[in-house]
Amino acid sequence: MLTLEEIKYQLRLEQDDVLEDPLLTGLGLVAWEFAQNRINSNIYPDKAAQDIAISQGVALRSTVVVTPGMKHAMLMMVAHFYTHREPTTAEQVKNIPFSIAALLDPYRVFC
Repeated sequence: MLTLEEIKYQLRLEQDDVLEDPLLTGLGLVAWEFAQNRINSNIYPDKAAQDIAISQGVALRSTVVVTPGMKHAMLMMVAHFYTHREPTTAEQVKNIPFSIAALLDPYRVFC
């Protein structure tokens, strides 16, 4: 998972400013979920967590341990969602930034 420290560093926010911590935590979870859906795999923070999920049978699709590129893509997605808090409209359609797709797409699994 993305830590608040990592998210605040990415957004250039003060670490001791806790006012938006719930929002930032939520955006981190959304970015993690987005990345998993984008690559069609469960992403685990480390090999131990991946091994536990596999051994317990909770990994229902392919699995991967998070890479630095994936983590960077997730942090960029948090920044995107933090900056663009409103939903898109017909007049203002925005795709995910190319850089995020470029970082995640090499890990996509097609079933």
